Amino acid sequence: MIIKRLWSIIFVIFFISCSHNSKNFDTLKKESSFYEIYLDRIVSDHCDGSYLNVELKNGSGMFEGMIIVSKGSCIKVAKVLETDEWIPVETTGTFVVNKKLDMYVEGDWDGKCMGAKHTINGTLTFYDYEFSSDPENPLIFMMTDKGYQYLQGKGEVKDLISGKEFTFS
Repeated sequence: MIIKRLWSIIFVIFFISCSHNSKNFDTLKKESSFYEIYLDRIVSDHCDGSYLNVELKNGSGMFEGMIIVSKGSCIKVAKVLETDEWIPVETTGTFVVNKKLDMYVEGDWDGKCMGAKHTINGTLTFYDYEFSSDPENPLIFMMTDKGYQYLQGKGEVKDLISGKEFTFS
């Protein structure tokens, strides 16, 4: 009886240590009745984005290969014709970011700040992860210093480097 219990404890310790040694992907951590899942290549900047809820979707036409951000705000850099100065201009609504979630044009946005929530519509690829979101219940992630934290929604995420896949249902 004691030997069986000892073996089960060793197995649990081995399983936990193996699951935490996976490189470049996720960390699963049991907290109360759910698992916290982080995609550790996508880490927040050190700024406050807790007020931000944006939607991300694939660009099309001239923005093919880019990501369209809607319901967001950003600071774009614009040139004043009279003075040839470049000045920051705050804008809200829709704009484009690249596969590293950086602004496509000169500028900055707070979507990479700590606490920013991203609703993923359709199939998107960024930071070498492929996200396929359910249209009725899309995946929602949040930027944290631990990684891109899964919050809710249905869909699949595939790590294009390791080949690991998660299904959220």
